Amino acid sequence: MGRDYEKRIGGFSPSPIFRASACLFLCFSVFFFPWGVTFTGIFLTLLITPRPYEVFIPAFLLDILYSISNPMWFGFRFVFVFLILISFVFVEFIKQRIRFYRTP
Repeated sequence: MGRDYEKRIGGFSPSPIFRASACLFLCFSVFFFPWGVTFTGIFLTLLITPRPYEVFIPAFLLDILYSISNPMWFGFRFVFVFLILISFVFVEFIKQRIRFYRTP
């Protein structure tokens, strides 16, 4: 990790404590906030943290608790996990092309 890990997005260093608290907040928001608030929080976490694999936990919770078999998705139940996976790939692709964003 070292010094490269500390030089992120304008000097912002997403520490493990920040990542854990963001994940806990997102899991909390699954139970108490509307899905739009949780999805926005997940997307912001995707933008801020490098390799944010922990965003799949609240997305999986959303799907387990609230999803139904929808004919529009051909009976596929894990819609939020799929949307977060697409967002994850898109955001990581964009992050690689941003000039001031460095990956370790």
